[in-house]
Amino acid sequence: MHELSLAFSVVELLEEQSKSQTFKRVTDVWIDIGALACIEPQALESGLRSASQGTLAQGARFHLRTQPASAWCFECQQPFSTPHHRGDCPRCGSHQIQVAKGDEMRLKEIAVE
Repeated sequence: MHELSLAFSVVELLEEQSKSQTFKRVTDVWIDIGALACIEPQALESGLRSASQGTLAQGARFHLRTQPASAWCFECQQPFSTPHHRGDCPRCGSHQIQVAKGDEMRLKEIAVE
C-alpha cells in the first residue's frame, strides 16, 4: 500500500512548510490526483488520517480531487484525453504518444491557522 508512504510524505511536507511559514495548525489540505497516478483516493485519505495523528495536521480535512489525464501525439502534434498510459491517438491512430498530465499527485493548497 504505497498510499501510506505518500501520506507520510505529505505530512512531512506540511511540517516543513510550517517551519518556514510559521503556522501552528493545518485545517484543510487540497490534493489533486491524476487519473493515471495509480493512487486509490480512499486509501490515501485513510493514510493521511493515520499519518497526521499527533502532528499539526491532526483533524485536518483532506480534499482529494481526481484530475483527468491527457496525452500528446507526436505524429499529428495534437493533445487528447486518455484513460490509459498506452494506446492509440484517436485522431490519427499513431502509437507514438506520451502522457502529458494525469499521472501525478500534487499538493495544491493548504489552509492554516
